[in-house]
Amino acid sequence: QKEMQYTNIDLSLILSLNEEASTNMSYFSGYNGVGILAVTKKDCFFFVPEYEKRKKSNLRKIIVEKKKRLFEKLSEILKNKRFKKIGVEFDTCSVTVFRRIKSVAKGKYVDISGICSKIRAVKEKQEISCIKKACKITDNIYEKICCDFKFKTEDDIREFIEHEARKNNCELSFPPIAASAI
Repeated sequence: QKEMQYTNIDLSLILSLNEEASTNMSYFSGYNGVGILAVTKKDCFFFVPEYEKRKKSNLRKIIVEKKKRLFEKLSEILKNKRFKKIGVEFDTCSVTVFRRIKSVAKGKYVDISGICSKIRAVKEKQEISCIKKACKITDNIYEKICCDFKFKTEDDIREFIEHEARKNNCELSFPPIAASAI
């Protein structure tokens, strides 16, 4: 919201409409699922499908709706509101979704992909602590691989990494890549 004040953006829409969680959705809401985050200069609305309602988010105004109706619910909340400047992540927004958004909220559209990246780049104490913890766990897993190398295939290494991450109550940022050159 501070950045929106600075850039004169009246509404920012963060979308996570695929099964794979949006990085910005996860960062700004603490939620890793399908949903729409609508942020105005003074308020914030979070739209999630009905089946996702039990998942955690650090946002208070959660509006639960059937997945097919997320845009309709967004439209209900935003109707009768005028926005001069609307921010959308052009990097991740398909043309179809963008057309749908334009039918819901009228105004001049600007790309907020860079703004979101800039905000995520500055780490707070808690984030730094989590990064340090992740590095320590990663180092331990790597050390186990190197010290007791009993793997026959690349899949064995990948499965070992996944198993060790789960054992440490960690989620992987991406599927492990285990490759060798002969």
